[in-house]
Amino acid sequence: MFNLGAGEAAVIGLVAVVVLGPDRLPRAAQEVGRVLRHLRGIAQDAKDELRAELGPEVDDFRALDIRSLDPRRMIREHMLGEDDAARPSRVQASGPPPWDPDAT
Repeated sequence: MFNLGAGEAAVIGLVAVVVLGPDRLPRAAQEVGRVLRHLRGIAQDAKDELRAELGPEVDDFRALDIRSLDPRRMIREHMLGEDDAARPSRVQASGPPPWDPDAT
């Protein structure tokens, strides 16, 4: 969620020990965990309520492929009559593109 590595987590832990001290650190960690659980519950309740209010129409959006909303693709399919399967791919299937040392 926060993309923290082991080094960053160690630095945060060390700063927490220095700032809070070893006596108050377990209580602070317990309080942070309680607040995060509460916030996660609030978010889940809001999501459930929104899903209940919107009804079954929301399921149509879950099944929607987001790539189908690309304007270039829509023009190609509907106005030009082309399909993505019929178009040649820009990416080579046999590995990375060739490297030209003179191009750099």
